[in-house]
Amino acid sequence: MPAGERVMGTVTSVGVDRLTIKTPDGKEHAVLVNDQTRYREGRKDIQLEELKPGDRVFVGGSENSNHELIAMMVRRVTGEEMQRFGSGGDRAFGEIIAIEKGQIKLRNRFQGERVVKIDDQTTFMKEGKPSTPADLKVGDRIMAVGKDSSDGFKATQVMSGPMGQGSWRERRGGPGGPPGDAAGSQPEGPPPQQ
Repeated sequence: MPAGERVMGTVTSVGVDRLTIKTPDGKEHAVLVNDQTRYREGRKDIQLEELKPGDRVFVGGSENSNHELIAMMVRRVTGEEMQRFGSGGDRAFGEIIAIEKGQIKLRNRFQGERVVKIDDQTTFMKEGKPSTPADLKVGDRIMAVGKDSSDGFKATQVMSGPMGQGSWRERRGGPGGPPGDAAGSQPEGPPPQQ
């Protein structure tokens, strides 16, 4: 399961006590649900029985002693929301887990593991100032801007370190991420910088 206590993907099966979710990296994960789990779509409550295979969801919860994710919130989302919060498109973000010639391997709780291709046309910024690939190290959190294509994500810019005033999350709508309902159940933006 991706690092953290959240997962996003497409529902492949719904049971009375669990959902199986296929994440954008192609892996399937069982997510346990119980009578404390809340289900939402937009600003309204829905029921477990309304979820079906093919639905796109964000899940937040906590890990039990068996390292299983127990859902506290399951939010059904649109394809557009899924795209916007990390299943591809023009951004890739996460923690660097490997750096090799011409590529950076990332991991984040939404996309799982992902390879970002870089070349001599890619620009690098650290803490708002020009930098180089040599300034990056395993464990750094980055956001890459570029394009997804059939042969992978090609970065035009890679940014690391705090970005401007406050963290990414604060600039996306406050401590709980983007504006949402009072429960703060909207998914977060890119991970905050340290």
